[in-house]
Amino acid sequence: MWNKIKRLLAPPVFAGDGEKTRVAALLNAILWIFIAICIAAAPIFFFLPNPELSFPLVGIIILANAGLMWLMRRGHASVASLLFLVSLWLLMTAVCLFLGGTYSATYWGFIVVVVAAGLLLGGRGATTFAGLSVVAALGIALAQTCLLYTSPSPRDRTRSRMPSSA
Repeated sequence: MWNKIKRLLAPPVFAGDGEKTRVAALLNAILWIFIAICIAAAPIFFFLPNPELSFPLVGIIILANAGLMWLMRRGHASVASLLFLVSLWLLMTAVCLFLGGTYSATYWGFIVVVVAAGLLLGGRGATTFAGLSVVAALGIALAQTCLLYTSPSPRDRTRSRMPSSA
């Protein structure tokens, strides 16, 4: 039983291709960490305003990571890495847009995407995702500044809870 678990958790090894093996090992660790975080955070979702939305999202993330692992184990480590990074970037962008804009802690999460792109795809990947992240971050900031987009800031939520003095 323990050997089956170890085989499940172990990254694939591609004989004769050290770079693919290195990328697969990193991606394998990242995907398992994401799955573990989703499972560990699941009880917290009961206390969120919309748990009926959170649970399906977590399920989709877990299934997507399992699909990426399957793709990676079939020898497509670079494709799986690219798909993971695109989905992570889209997730960061969506969370920023819907949960606070520039006030969101996730706003700085674009740095994680760029670092992961550098590790998984190399310099060109990091440069590409840095460019995408800068465009997204500046777009969100500009939209908020020009009042084209209003996000719930922490100050707005505090004001709405305070009793009126009238």
